[in-house]
Amino acid sequence: MSIIASPELSEQAYDILVAECAAPECGRQAFCEHHNASLHNTDSLSEWRFDGNLGYGSKFKQHNGQYYVAGYPEDMTPERWAFVRAANRRLDSLFASKSG
Repeated sequence: MSIIASPELSEQAYDILVAECAAPECGRQAFCEHHNASLHNTDSLSEWRFDGNLGYGSKFKQHNGQYYVAGYPEDMTPERWAFVRAANRRLDSLFASKSG
């Protein structure tokens, strides 16, 4: 199972959340601290709410070794889906480049 394996990787993942989904900078430290403290406990990595441009339902999620952005389906608009797709393409690329 893939995990966020370093402080640098958690920073890079949050960079993507900021750039693609308007995650607030004030949430970066808590996000990184949580993921860095949980390096070997994937159960605690299942979801992180970041309150970006997907509304209150902006989430960074982990499931079966995959990391992705999601939002509440009922709140999704074509614009919000575009944010999700852009973030997930970048997250896929980031984690694919760090695996192996």
